[in-house]
Amino acid sequence: MDENKVFTSDKMASSSPWFVFVLDADGVFDAPMQKIWRLHDSPEHVHPSVPDVKFEKADDGSVTYISGTLLMPNGARVKNGIRLTAFPPLGFSMEWIEGLFAGSKEFSYYVPQGEKTGVVSVGEWTSSLIPREQVKQTVLKFLDTVYTEDQANLARMR
Repeated sequence: MDENKVFTSDKMASSSPWFVFVLDADGVFDAPMQKIWRLHDSPEHVHPSVPDVKFEKADDGSVTYISGTLLMPNGARVKNGIRLTAFPPLGFSMEWIEGLFAGSKEFSYYVPQGEKTGVVSVGEWTSSLIPREQVKQTVLKFLDTVYTEDQANLARMR
């Protein structure tokens, strides 16, 4: 992730005392959009950064609650809960219910580019567990990690 192409801004939000706005429009997956969506429901969709992830789908399959632990900057692991809502083929939203980024909201959307797919992530991020000045760096590391893991997942898919 080219940090020079990521826009961030500290703002006051009504739901929290502050948040960091992050817009990352630099990602391109080396796969067409149809393959990206197949990955979401594939057993090959694994994230080593969250080895104990558990998914609970809503009855209609539209909302998933994800729980698992993420690595903190200091090396500790923190339990997280995320409400994920898919909007195929456009993208998905993540609302952090508990854990490292509790109160944060992010949306990722896909841009077809022939045999490749652009991915844009935009969100407002906050944390009660890490200092405000470290949130941007931690978010960028998180986004880069899951992007890199998904690139590997896509390369393994048939």
